[in-house]
Amino acid sequence: MNTPVDPYAVPDHLATRFLQVKRMMEALQAPNPPQFFVLLTRYVIEGEPYAATAVTVSAATPHLVQTQTGFACDATFPPHLLRPHARQGKLQRKGTVTVRLEVLLEDILQIVPSGLGG
Repeated sequence: MNTPVDPYAVPDHLATRFLQVKRMMEALQAPNPPQFFVLLTRYVIEGEPYAATAVTVSAATPHLVQTQTGFACDATFPPHLLRPHARQGKLQRKGTVTVRLEVLLEDILQIVPSGLGG
């Protein structure tokens, strides 16, 4: 699931964002890592774009990986917030559906550490 990332394959105009994501991922491996508040314009759920303003990431974020185009993780949402395609074939647990969420480098506005996470 964790495909090697090639920093030399990142377009020049996205290199700064790529390095910010890399630093965030490294910081999440440290003892007492901070949470991060990622300001963005959208994220992608199960291949479909959704308008969004931010996502919070911490060491507890499930299946968080850096990708060639940004980062991805598992996320839970109430089913009514998801399009039918994203809900299809997914098991509902405690009123939520777990989906794969991707954040693309070009959609990131800023990454801000926000205190200690967990």
